[in-house]
Amino acid sequence: MLALSDRRYLRALTGYRAALAQRNSALRQGRVEVAQAFNGALATAGAVLVRWRLDWVASAAEQFAAELDSLGEQGGACLRYRGSSELADTAGWEAVLAESLPEDRARAMTTAGPHRDDLLLEVNGRRLRDYGSTGQQRSAAIALKLIEITSLRRARGTEPALLLDDVFAELDGDRQRRLAACLLESGDRQVFITSPRRDELPANLDLPVWMVEGGKVKAVS
Repeated sequence: MLALSDRRYLRALTGYRAALAQRNSALRQGRVEVAQAFNGALATAGAVLVRWRLDWVASAAEQFAAELDSLGEQGGACLRYRGSSELADTAGWEAVLAESLPEDRARAMTTAGPHRDDLLLEVNGRRLRDYGSTGQQRSAAIALKLIEITSLRRARGTEPALLLDDVFAELDGDRQRRLAACLLESGDRQVFITSPRRDELPANLDLPVWMVEGGKVKAVS
């Protein structure tokens, strides 16, 4: 998402992946000195990635909690970045890479850096990946999609179209109604939603409906 938002992040991501691939290749060949020669390129590009990610999480955390609340999720929701914040500064890389070098050699791969990082999604202090219900996980995925739209709008100055595939599946009636109301809040947003059956769509989803039958698309009154 950040790569779509800004070319500077995309350039840093491309540079980081290239340096990482070269470093890992040298580690697999047992050429440790060659692998370490890519530490500088890894640090320069990687620090950019970590800084942008930390800034994005800081700006998105409040919206994540608000979106889950609007979808009827009980309890405080939290969006956090799991990674080494010291790597947001190029000066922090030397110590981290030196500390991880024994493991890098043993596993023949780079074990520290933003390629190992992740987003942590929590409700009531419990990780959704491990303890969230199917409905909670679906709600969190929807919240992230809405945050993505907000981020792209701010970065590019245009309202992206929103495409959702069978988004109401596995949501109870209350969550479906709340989500439908949320999706229709922005009158400027183009919203496209697919569903295998029309009766699976909430009644308050006031959008034009088309149906595909026999390979043909036709409007439904």
